[in-house]
Amino acid sequence: MKMMHTHILILLIFALLVCGHASLLSGAPGKSPNIVLIVSDDQGYGDFSYYGNPYLNTQNLDRLAEESTRLRNFYVSPKCSPTRASLLTGRYNQRTGVWDTWKGRDMMHPDEITIAEVLSNHGYKTAHFGKWHLGTNYPFRAQDQGFEYSFTWDGLERMNPSMLENGETSKYEGFLPHIIADKAVEFINKNSNHSFFAYIPFYQPHTHFRKQVPDSSVEPFHRFQELSQEVKEIYAMVQELDIAVGAVLAAIDDAGIRENTVVIYISDNGAHLPGDNMRYNYGYRGRKGTTLQGGIKSPCFIRYGNFPVGSIAENAAHIDIFPTILEICGITKPQYQKVDGVSLYNLLKARTALEPRNLYIQLSGRAKPEVFVNSTVISGSHKLHQSGTLYDLKDDPGELRNIYGQSLVIAEKLKRDYLEWFADVTSERPFEPAYTIVGSEKQEVITLYHTKLHETRGYPIQVESTGYYRFSFLEFQPYLYPENGKLGISYKGREALAAIEDTEATAIVIDRVFMEKGQYDLHIVMKNKVPELFKYGNEDMGFRKLTIERIDN
Repeated sequence: MKMMHTHILILLIFALLVCGHASLLSGAPGKSPNIVLIVSDDQGYGDFSYYGNPYLNTQNLDRLAEESTRLRNFYVSPKCSPTRASLLTGRYNQRTGVWDTWKGRDMMHPDEITIAEVLSNHGYKTAHFGKWHLGTNYPFRAQDQGFEYSFTWDGLERMNPSMLENGETSKYEGFLPHIIADKAVEFINKNSNHSFFAYIPFYQPHTHFRKQVPDSSVEPFHRFQELSQEVKEIYAMVQELDIAVGAVLAAIDDAGIRENTVVIYISDNGAHLPGDNMRYNYGYRGRKGTTLQGGIKSPCFIRYGNFPVGSIAENAAHIDIFPTILEICGITKPQYQKVDGVSLYNLLKARTALEPRNLYIQLSGRAKPEVFVNSTVISGSHKLHQSGTLYDLKDDPGELRNIYGQSLVIAEKLKRDYLEWFADVTSERPFEPAYTIVGSEKQEVITLYHTKLHETRGYPIQVESTGYYRFSFLEFQPYLYPENGKLGISYKGREALAAIEDTEATAIVIDRVFMEKGQYDLHIVMKNKVPELFKYGNEDMGFRKLTIERIDN
């Protein structure tokens, strides 16, 4: 009997220890911690008054910084989609089918396991509010990748925008970041008694080809005559972003869940236009799109009830967020997918140093990644930029002095490490645009944006059911087709064209295009079009998006 009592006592002690560990992870017994992951778009290190920007007053972001563990050396990819792919999977973006932001290079493969899928499988409510940029159509959408609810923008008007709620379009009144914040607040309030994951990637302060911010928001910056109009508007967007983030943080406090909610804040890449006399950039060289510090170094604030407040100098990156969230939530890292990142939990909780490692960042910007093209390796304080430049970031954070010649042993080792890494991450998938599924019951109308057209493949599509389809070119610019113009599509040697006769047409529709089940490279045919470039550098085809839908025979 005594032995039995002893056995029961041991079991009780073990159970208490397990529960105690769970409470430590969750911040409150009986409920796993909530996760709020906020990502800004093109917000550089210098876009905070906390980091010395003389033009801004980002009081909500500054307060979050003060209340958080701040990772001073946190790295992301130089552009949007690769960062998002790594953030959600814990994997280098090259493994995921994402290696750029357009021309079909931004569609994360549907077999990738996201943090939303893992958390959802462990009972979390999951929702996405804002920018996705990992695929517009099934099976690449947020709602196909573990999010029960997705609320995103149609990419056109930022004032009184059209928003997509799990694919269904609705019109909203107001300015885009506040609409997104309001929806996120609704979700937080509704689920305050349940463990939830809210992924809130805002669109600001990324520039837009249409009106991007209310005039009233820009007005306070007109007194700074040294700033260009574009930078004034960027700073106005930062201020509006600060207000939107403040609304989300207030909702967490008002719901009484602050101590049990992990808030993570990062930017997806460095600042756009950080040059001299253009935009304060915290003294860093480089900009969005480059692997210099100004393009890849992101603020990272992590606030949680039992994490000490303060600053940490260890190197960390977007790939680390996935395993960190899992360990905070007490969830074992999945074994069915290689995760490149490491958990930062012990670093955040107890300041336990990470094992030495290299971080690799690369954005090819070409049809396929190429060796040493726009690449960097960061190891401790050393940074190998591309193949012939080495910096010691401890003594030279502005990357002004190349020490390659004086540190050949270090430089050559980092080059060898990089080549091994490159061979590894580029071996998992072919670097070709993925097929968009047409004619599926999962999505009746698909949308193909003009910036996604691949140079040689056009729009690769997979038709699931033989029949007739309607092609609608929306947001049409008739002035680009002034005389006898035609616009349409071609596939497998067939063409379907529409003559442009209405000089004020806003849409061009081609009905009853017969397509058989199978895979096609769908190309756009433009006849008698005036050559003109779109704001972001690609050829303007005269439309903003093409929709395809199955119609009755």
